[in-house]
Amino acid sequence: MNPLDLIFPRRCLVCHRRLRKAMLCYGCLPPVCFQDTSQRCLQCFSSDFQLDAEQRCEACRRAPTLFNSMRFIWNYDERAKNLIHVLKYAPSFRLCRHAGGLLSSLLPRLYSELGWDLVVPLPSSAHSLTRRGFNQCAVMAKVLERALPTAEYRPQALAHPGRNPPQASLRHADRLGNIKAAFRARASVVEGKRILLLDDVITTGATAQAAGIALLDGGAYSVDLIALARSSAWQEFRERLYHER
Repeated sequence: MNPLDLIFPRRCLVCHRRLRKAMLCYGCLPPVCFQDTSQRCLQCFSSDFQLDAEQRCEACRRAPTLFNSMRFIWNYDERAKNLIHVLKYAPSFRLCRHAGGLLSSLLPRLYSELGWDLVVPLPSSAHSLTRRGFNQCAVMAKVLERALPTAEYRPQALAHPGRNPPQASLRHADRLGNIKAAFRARASVVEGKRILLLDDVITTGATAQAAGIALLDGGAYSVDLIALARSSAWQEFRERLYHER
């Protein structure tokens, strides 16, 4: 045992239960939502539909996302909600770093190639940044960069200059209009680049789509989206997102 553990016992980063080695206890760590990615859509990562010969689902053929691909490691169940709530609103810098490490460890299972030019965190609004003291997505993206052989961490590629109400404070149906045109991409940074965009959780997908549109309008060659979790609400809103972009 590390002698420091006697003075400063290790505790779960979410519930603060005393632990021997891990950073999260069994009751707070969400289970990884996939085993075999061959049974999931290559574009949206859903497992709810039959796949065609190109491993794309029926929903992506009907209403494809603007992202080259979407990936996430947890379903947005009670454990994932609790963890992300602590990560964002406690807030916990250590938990952000640990979550970034979990994402990094699963990259080889999520992607066959890791050839991005930039890894870009979803930016926080000025209000959220002042309240939290840091951008949780930026902390995770910086950790993720170490596992990417060609990607450079570029938080300045995307800015959130608006004063929109926080998405979490709104009903799902109101989030799409609230976040439109909320982001600005720096064309000199993103033009011609293959970008991995990192978000913490995809609920309706409105925030990520607004950021993706800004990057593509700024000249990005492609944008892939990765997040810790995705909510079932995304499936309900995906066709509306497709028609409103």
